[in-house]
Amino acid sequence: MLWGASIRNLVFSLSHKTQNSKHKTTFRSPIRTPIQMKNYDSSKRILITGGAGYIGSQTNKALDRAGYETVVFDNLVYGHKEHVKWGEFILGDLSDREQIGQCFRKYPIRAVMHFGAFAYVGESVADPGKYYRNNVVNTLNLLDVMRESGVKYFVFSSTCATYGTPETVPITENHPQNPINPYGRSKLMIDEILKDYDTAYGIKH
Repeated sequence: MLWGASIRNLVFSLSHKTQNSKHKTTFRSPIRTPIQMKNYDSSKRILITGGAGYIGSQTNKALDRAGYETVVFDNLVYGHKEHVKWGEFILGDLSDREQIGQCFRKYPIRAVMHFGAFAYVGESVADPGKYYRNNVVNTLNLLDVMRESGVKYFVFSSTCATYGTPETVPITENHPQNPINPYGRSKLMIDEILKDYDTAYGIKH
């Protein structure tokens, strides 16, 4: 129930289409100011990285029900092709900028929802390089292709692991972020990168 409610809150905060298929869309995040997508063109697609995983596939389902066209980009390392029941599917890896670029050239991408990441805490401790390359470097590849393609809207799936050991429960939005493992640190790095990419390049998140 919690996952379902979270996904509905994420997706159905997108405002509904108007009669002429032009509408303003708001991506809502529990900890950030909503992103305003003015005059959203319904002919353009939302790219979902990691869309063959559980959260990505459920988000894809919700977007489809809300009337959005989607493209799923996944390397199927942990995802499953049979979970991609809506939109288009591209078998690709975010470590390959050319593959990402081909996706953006093939489809009219308007916004990106980024779920593609490794997410095992123990594994991140044993092999931190794997996590920094996949979670941080690959996200930079994606963001840079977005810049080149003029795509300005980005929804990032972060983690409660950025907070580390809770000082208070429940954790509030103002709780200090002190991750205690490479997985949490990799996600926090991306949070900080996104602030800089917004300031410098206007990529809203």
